[in-house]
Amino acid sequence: MKKKIVQVMAVLGGILVIAGLYFTMVKAGLPYQDPTPEMVAQYERDMGIGMVLLLAGLGIGIFCFVYTVICFLRKKTKSGAINFFKKC
Repeated sequence: MKKKIVQVMAVLGGILVIAGLYFTMVKAGLPYQDPTPEMVAQYERDMGIGMVLLLAGLGIGIFCFVYTVICFLRKKTKSGAINFFKKC
């Protein structure tokens, strides 16, 4: 059951990274040369949304990677030296 949850979280992290890249690269894009205040506000809003989504996706992805490595190491150690999780 936990393995399924980690897989779903990894997919969610990937979707968030893709959405963050979309907002950062496509929606915000390059800043305008002589923008109006409305254009600056829209650029900053889109860039902020993109960065939040990107960092959230990367955080979830790193968590899933670390969890998978810990479970793998725990299965390799017969003595149970790594006891962070009871069942992986």
